[in-house]
Amino acid sequence: MPREKEFSSNEVLIQAADLFTRHGYAGTSMSMLTEELGVAKQSLYNAFGDKEALYLQSLQALINDSPLVRAIQVRLGVERTGRVRIADFFSVVLSECTHPDHPGCMVSAGLLEMQQDSLLGQQLQARWHASTEMLRSAVEDGQRDGAGPE
Repeated sequence: MPREKEFSSNEVLIQAADLFTRHGYAGTSMSMLTEELGVAKQSLYNAFGDKEALYLQSLQALINDSPLVRAIQVRLGVERTGRVRIADFFSVVLSECTHPDHPGCMVSAGLLEMQQDSLLGQQLQARWHASTEMLRSAVEDGQRDGAGPE
C-alpha cells in the first residue's frame, strides 16, 4: 500500500514559486527546494515531476492564488466596472510591491532569465500576455461603461 503524502501540494507549490522568484530558475536547485520546502527529493519528483514541471506548476498555483489576477478578472455574477477593476489592480500592486517580504513577480523574473524560445520562456510569455490582456480588457470596459473618476 503506497504511503500517503504528508504535505499540501498547493502550499508546497506556493513556497516553491517564492523560491523560484527570489533565486531564479537556474539559481534554485533541487537541494534548495527539498531543504526549504521540507519535502524529500523523491516525494517532490513523485508529486510534481522534474524541476521544470515543478516550476510550471508553481507558476500556475501562484497565478491561481494571485490577488492581482483576481483584481482585474471579470468575475461571473459580480458587476464591477472597468474603472473599479483597474483601481483594484493598482491597489494590490502598491500593497504587495511595497511589502518588504514581497519576492517580486515570478513571471517578470523568469522572462529576464529564460531564453524566449525555450518551453519555460514560451509559458512565461503566454502568462505575461494573458495578464496584459486582462488589464487591456479592463481599460476597454472602463471606456465603454464610462465610469469616470470618483
